[in-house]
Amino acid sequence: MRKKAGNLKSYLITICLGLLLTVSSAITVRAEQAAQGELPAAGWSLIEDRYYYLTESGQYLRNSITPDGYYVNPDGVWQPRSSVILGTEFRAPEKVPCVTDAWTGTQEIKALQGKIQNVFRQRRIRITDSAMEYLEGEKETVLLGIYKNTASGSYRLSIRTALDKSSTELNQAASYDYAVFRAFLYQLTTTPDYLEDAIYSSWREDNRWNINRMNGVWVGDSMVKYSAGDGCGYFHICPGGQK
Repeated sequence: MRKKAGNLKSYLITICLGLLLTVSSAITVRAEQAAQGELPAAGWSLIEDRYYYLTESGQYLRNSITPDGYYVNPDGVWQPRSSVILGTEFRAPEKVPCVTDAWTGTQEIKALQGKIQNVFRQRRIRITDSAMEYLEGEKETVLLGIYKNTASGSYRLSIRTALDKSSTELNQAASYDYAVFRAFLYQLTTTPDYLEDAIYSSWREDNRWNINRMNGVWVGDSMVKYSAGDGCGYFHICPGGQK
């Protein structure tokens, strides 16, 4: 059994290394071709069904925002993101969002609200042009909220619930709390998976992204800071790093 596990581990490592080498070699070759004048000086390139952005210096952008507003990951790939949350598909914006834009997932959020109210009558989601709030009870306690700050070009995420991503039972409030948390992130960024990991680790785990109050930390396409509220936490999310 140990031998089989070791063989499987070696096989997976070999596959991963092969993929990394393929991407790396493709980028290197394309950059060399660009330097020799065989490719456009700058712009998008399609390599093996993936999009990369070539700069005027012949290098591909990595973990950056392109001049036309798209985020490319650490491998240099533009990657549209989507996820099914409680049976509803959410799609992240393709381009880095601006706080003056309309919310992109209003209909999906409303579908999610319908499922929540079928189980928990005292919980609902309120949507306005500048905010989305996940409310509880007659006093409308805000468990989760996202707010636009057009003056600073940023969003504020308010959390007043424990959050528990390990909860999978559909009759547990924690499962719905986490679903709303994930759905809200799809309104704020092209990289909701990065933001989910960073904020959850800061709120519940080891804060591996080092989100703090003093300095903004890049998380995908956004710069993130934290501040404490009255019984809640605030995460300030600036797409593109705007101040």
